[in-house]
Formats: sequence, structure tokens, C-alpha cells
Amino acid sequence: MPFIDLPMPPPAPQRTDEPEVFIERADAFVAWQAAFAAAVGTFVSQLEAAAALIAAAPAYADPGLVALTGNSPAADTFPYYTGSNTSELAELSVLARDLMASATPEIWRDLLDAAKSGDNRDIELLRQSVALSNDGSPSPVTIGLRGIPVNPKTAAYEITLADMGQVIAITGGGVTIPNGLPQGFTCSIYNDSGGAQSITCPGETLRLAGTESAGTRTLFARGMATVVKVKPSEWVLGGTAA
Repeated sequence: MPFIDLPMPPPAPQRTDEPEVFIERADAFVAWQAAFAAAVGTFVSQLEAAAALIAAAPAYADPGLVALTGNSPAADTFPYYTGSNTSELAELSVLARDLMASATPEIWRDLLDAAKSGDNRDIELLRQSVALSNDGSPSPVTIGLRGIPVNPKTAAYEITLADMGQVIAITGGGVTIPNGLPQGFTCSIYNDSGGAQSITCPGETLRLAGTESAGTRTLFARGMATVVKVKPSEWVLGGTAA
């Protein structure tokens, strides 16, 4: 609502004015005072009307917006209604964001299967499409299905997070387990050669399952072993190793 413009005053009469100029300015000034008083009255009425509209505004506000007030925005959260005039913030998990960003039902199924199994919490590593065999059936290494991917190596190899749940088939050079992999990390190692190979774990403890022995292990020719990180800095190895 626009407010009235208050009239500006004319030049006021001065003692130094000529009599005729003084009288003319005095008459104009008196006339302005009357117009100004009327304009002020209108302006006051407009202010009162505006104040009444502001006071009544909450009663006309959208109830959905009113219910959202009072929540402090925070990263990885979204608001939801808890009643007709109340709301709260809920956390948006990594899995939920991945599901919303997924383009196909197949990716949804893979993410949900992986989250349900609890074998791998790193959703980025699980973002895969369903692979099909030549006969149209799902591949045995598809997420959520039974099967272990094989990762062949021909030289000395250091395990990485991407090897979670895989079989490292190595023909020579041995395998090193680095520091910093998460507790619960599991993978298998296959010695794809006719000679023994070493499995080392510098900086963390590598125990041979069923014994008190700890340190570098020897994986026999064509032998296979599985390593599991059971504590923040301790591993257990079981299989055809010594």
C-alpha cells in the first residue's frame, strides 16, 4: 500500500523581505501549513491501516510454512511434519542420498542388497549395474548374489580397500597388508604359483589362526588363505599357510 507524499514547505518569509514579498511568502506558508496538517492526518491513517494488516498477517499465513519455522538448517538434514502445526529435522543418510540419485531400479536393488548384508558400508564401492551372463542370467559376481570376484596379480602387490571381499590371485612377489584398512576388512589370497609366497603386515599384527604365532606368513604353492582384520591393528589369517 503506497503512502501519501507529504508536501514540501515553500520559502518562509524573512525580515529582510520587501513588504509585498513578505506578505506573499507569509500567505503561501500559512496555506502550506494547512495542507501539511491534512496530509499528516492522512499519513497517520495509512500507518494505522498498515499496522493492522501486519498484526493480522499471521492469521492468514500458510499453515505449512508456519509449521516449518523454528528449525535450524543443517547439512544432510531435511524437514518433515510431526503434526498439523509442528515439524522436525531428520538426517539424510549416505544410502538415502544414493538411492535418490540412482537412475535405475537395478541400482536401487544393488544398493539395498548391499546395505542389508552389512558386508560393505562404502556405498561408492557398491555403485554397480547388474551384469548378465551370456544366457541372460545374473553374473555370479553381481552385488547381492553369491560369488567372489577374482583379482589376478603378476607381481608384488599391496592390498587396497577395493579388494574387500575379493580373491587376490598372485603369481609371484608376495602380498603386503597396509595399515589403515577398516576393522572387518576381509579378502582371500591365492598363491597361483608353484613356489611359496610371503604375506606381510608391517606396522600391524598378523596372527596365524589357531596359534599364538604372529608375523610374516608363508603361503604354500597353490595355497589359499583368508585374512580378516579383527581389531583396529590386528589381523587373523587362516588357510594353507604357515
